[in-house]
Amino acid sequence: MNMIMTVIVGGIIGFVASRMLKMEVQMGIMAVVIIGVVGSFLGGVIGGMMGAGGVIVGFIFAASGAALLITVLQRTGVIERLAA
Repeated sequence: MNMIMTVIVGGIIGFVASRMLKMEVQMGIMAVVIIGVVGSFLGGVIGGMMGAGGVIVGFIFAASGAALLITVLQRTGVIERLAA
C-alpha cells in the first residue's frame, strides 16, 4: 500500500512540477511519475536540512525538488532523449 501511495503522490508532484515548467507535453506519464518520486525525495532532503515540516510545506518542497530535477534533466539534454 505504501508503494502505491508513493507512485500516486509522485505522479501528482511530477505533474505539478511539469506544469510549473510547461514541460508536460515533452514527457510521458512514466517520466512524470519517476521525476515526481525522485524530486519529492530530493525536496524532502532539502526541506529536512532546513528544518521545514508540515504537509503543505512538504508538498511545496517536493514540487520544488521535482522542478529542480526537471530543470537539471532539461539542461543536460535527458528530457529531449526521453521524449524522442
